[in-house]
Amino acid sequence: ILEDLQHYEQAISVAQKIISTLSEPFYLGGKVISTSTSIGVTYYPDDGEDIKVLLKNADIAMYRSKTQGRGNYEIFTNELSKQIKHAVKLEIRLKKAIAKHEFLMHYQPIFDIQNNRIVGFEALMRWNYKGNILYPDSFLPALEETKMIVEASYGLFLSTFTFIKQLNEQFNSSFFISINISPVQLSAESFQETLFQAIEISGLHPTLICLE
Repeated sequence: ILEDLQHYEQAISVAQKIISTLSEPFYLGGKVISTSTSIGVTYYPDDGEDIKVLLKNADIAMYRSKTQGRGNYEIFTNELSKQIKHAVKLEIRLKKAIAKHEFLMHYQPIFDIQNNRIVGFEALMRWNYKGNILYPDSFLPALEETKMIVEASYGLFLSTFTFIKQLNEQFNSSFFISINISPVQLSAESFQETLFQAIEISGLHPTLICLE
């Protein structure tokens, strides 16, 4: 708690000094330890006069600072509060969507102009929310930020590869499938195993799979 502040900039200056100081590595038990901190700033009485309200506001601002990466601070605003509440509601909905298998793929043909034929498809993730098909810009950033994209995409690999396998058999062709992969998925320990399992179960030849 900072008292007798004349300007908002004073609190920001203190926050920056705390972040800078805690970012310095130090020795503990013969090992070099590195830490970082996230800070939420709220002002009395502008943002509230009740200690519970002020603590909640500071926590909301800190939550946002964490999403910006390590070593950041954020100042509470009413708009920020609305954004955080929306993000929390969306996260709850996405968890339910994963449990109910509401995510699916739409397929966009890839056309070879020179030979005048379809050579493959791009798999595009969609969300069937209460009968409405939602596009990635409304949910994908949240899936990646919360790392739920890993779990959400598990079943989609198998269904996508199976679809292309069946399509190739039906039309006696060799269509390939292109799938966008996020850095969050690539960094997941289970990514490679999940991918290989989907390939093995579907029977689709690996050379027909393009990961972007």
